[in-house]
Amino acid sequence: MQSAQHQACWSLLIGYLKLNFDGASITNAFWRWGFVLRNHLGDVVLVSAKHNYSPIDAATEEARACMP
Repeated sequence: MQSAQHQACWSLLIGYLKLNFDGASITNAFWRWGFVLRNHLGDVVLVSAKHNYSPIDAATEEARACMP
């Protein structure tokens, strides 16, 4: 049986940006979140990470990653 090989490639239209963000809990009271913004070539345009000391749920912390 042959194994299929997949090559990852960046496939975003010229002039568009891609935003990825995530949040995670270290403890119930300590959260971190961040984001990376890439152009159509996959080059990093902007990146940021922050932390918070409050007991908030994961969905809220991930949303904070998108806030300015």
